[in-house]
Amino acid sequence: MRLATAAGRDALFTTFRKDAFHLELKDEYRVSIEDGPYATWRNGQPDDYAWFRPWLEQTHALTASGKTVRRVRVVTEPVTEYIRWELELTPMNHAAGEEIRWLPRHRLPAGLEFRREGGTGGSSTARCWPLPTSAPTANSRARS
Repeated sequence: MRLATAAGRDALFTTFRKDAFHLELKDEYRVSIEDGPYATWRNGQPDDYAWFRPWLEQTHALTASGKTVRRVRVVTEPVTEYIRWELELTPMNHAAGEEIRWLPRHRLPAGLEFRREGGTGGSSTARCWPLPTSAPTANSRARS
């Protein structure tokens, strides 16, 4: 499996016809646009989400035009701090029309493995769980 770069992924979002599907396999991504907002969240400071608006606006425009934007996040439990941050952001994705499901890595069917570094082993299907739809707040996270 060849993984798309962020720029390559963004280019695909300008050309797809009906359905965009994004499979996330890592427990943490290092994307420069997220560095500041992630640090802000970790420090318990409020975020205006201006950095996130272009993605949300693009997703809304796509889904309003009848296209589908879907994502599955395969995660290790207990989840990382980064995944907890993504969990807080996800209601905004949902509000923009993106469908996101979460699949705990340990619940994968026998013979199917999604590795953290990407790629799959085996062939099967797995059930994904939707995220509750409560909206995030700047200080709503639970710290361990």
